[in-house]
Amino acid sequence: MDEKLPKQEDYDLTPATKLLERRREMLEVESGLQKQKEEFSMKMESLSQRREELARKEIQLKDSLLKFDKFLQENDAKRLRALKKSYEERKIKEQKENEIADLKEFTQKLAVKKDRQADAIETKSLLEGNNEFVEVKDIISRYDTLSETNHELIERARAAQEKTEQDRLAFIAASEVLSSNPGKKQYDFKLQQPDC
Repeated sequence: MDEKLPKQEDYDLTPATKLLERRREMLEVESGLQKQKEEFSMKMESLSQRREELARKEIQLKDSLLKFDKFLQENDAKRLRALKKSYEERKIKEQKENEIADLKEFTQKLAVKKDRQADAIETKSLLEGNNEFVEVKDIISRYDTLSETNHELIERARAAQEKTEQDRLAFIAASEVLSSNPGKKQYDFKLQQPDC
């Protein structure tokens, strides 16, 4: 017959002993389940901490990116202002150069005219009498005074032009220093991985 017969040791166990054995087995199973539950809880806690750490790092990274983007925008704005100022100063310089050239041309024409008028007046004075010659000297003296004043104006314009050029070069040098050294604060965008 294929029916499995009870073992001899089963006949030797009393019902109370069997009950105690069953309870022991149940306690072992419950202990194993409790241990697995605790291990699972620890793993979930570790995962939760890692998730929070990643969230903090993500916020830090976004904040750093926003600050760096703001820095780039401010730097671009400064560069554009520097270019605009340089362009305006260049236009002013060209205008001053044109004014100086016009003054030089006017002075040259005035000198030629003065010489011609002086020669004509001197000749006329010699022909009309010595009394008129005194007036010629007064006219020449007045012209010399006007010419000297005109020369001073030219020198002032040239000095103003040189000062404008010096200021422009100093501003360009400062802008180059700003471009090569964007600031003492460095931005670190490397996201460090938490220890597994």
